[in-house]
Amino acid sequence: MTADQDSKIEAVATILYERHVGSVVLVDKRRRCVGICTERDIIRALACGIPVSTPVKKIMTRTPITIFQEDTVGKARSVMSRRGIRHLPVVDKNRRLVGIVTARSLLEDFLGVSS
Repeated sequence: MTADQDSKIEAVATILYERHVGSVVLVDKRRRCVGICTERDIIRALACGIPVSTPVKKIMTRTPITIFQEDTVGKARSVMSRRGIRHLPVVDKNRRLVGIVTARSLLEDFLGVSS
């Protein structure tokens, strides 16, 4: 799932809830990955009293860790494990979003199941 970095926190929280996902990748007009907002970011913002009308760019992780579409699943797993992250955007050479690897998708791949 993607959103514009000027979207309100409330709109991103709605995407997370309605789509049953744990993160939203923030992209610019060229679909370049400029940030990521996770469930934890939303919870942290609410706990700190940040209004849900605030643009998500105020709470997102800027320039998130990414991998290239040519990288292997093994590299994705290694990066996620080493960096302690559960959502890893996949980009092309121009940093345009082409997908996302999640801890859940890696587990499902390992177990040979899909949701």
